[in-house]
Amino acid sequence: LSFAGIIGCLFVLSVAAAVSLAVLTSIGTLRQKLTDFLGERILKVKKTGKRSKVMDELQMQIRCCGDVGYKDWFGVPFDGKNTTHTGDVPGSCCLGAKDKFNIMNPNDTCGKNVKTQNHTIFTIGCSKRVADILSGHILQIIGAGSVVIFLEALGFTLSCCLLRHIRRRDSAEEEDRVKLALMKKREKKIRKQEGKMKKRGVESSEELLSEGN
Repeated sequence: LSFAGIIGCLFVLSVAAAVSLAVLTSIGTLRQKLTDFLGERILKVKKTGKRSKVMDELQMQIRCCGDVGYKDWFGVPFDGKNTTHTGDVPGSCCLGAKDKFNIMNPNDTCGKNVKTQNHTIFTIGCSKRVADILSGHILQIIGAGSVVIFLEALGFTLSCCLLRHIRRRDSAEEEDRVKLALMKKREKKIRKQEGKMKKRGVESSEELLSEGN
C-alpha cells in the first residue's frame, strides 16, 4: 500500500471508532431520557386516572410494555376509569396488539391477570426495547456516519487538489507571459541594434563616397 492509502485507512478507522463511541454514548443517554419520560407518563396516569394514548401507541408499535417492564402498570388506573388494576396491563401490551388493538376503542381484556401468567403479553420495557432496536442497527448507523464523514473528507481533498491545479496553471500562464514579454523585449533590442548598425553602415558608405570625390 502507498503512504496515502495507509493514511486513508487509518483515517477511516479513526472515524469509525469516533462514530461508534458517539453512537454508544447517545444510545445510553437516550435510554435514560426515555426512561424518565415514560416513567413520567405512567406516573401521570396514576395521578390523573386518564388513559395515555402515547403509551398505547408506543407499546403497540414497538411491542413493549411499561417503562422498565410490564409490572410498571400494576396498580395503575390505565383504563381511564380510575380503577386500580392489580396484576393487569393495558391491551396495547398484548401479543398481536399492532393488528388487533384499537386506540380509539381500547379493549384491555387480554391484559387481565398477567401477574402469574404473562405469556400473552410483551414483558420487556419500552425504554430497553428502544435501546435494543438502536443497538441492532448500530453497524448501519456507524457505517452511514463513516461514509458521510469520508465523503466530506474526500470532497475537501479534491477541492484542495483542484485549487492546487488552478494555481499551477495560473503560475504556468504567468511564467509564459513573462517569457513572452522578455522575448519581445529581446527582439526589440535586437532590432534596435540592427537599426543602429544599418545607420552606421550608411554613414560609413557616405564618408567613403565623399572621400572618393
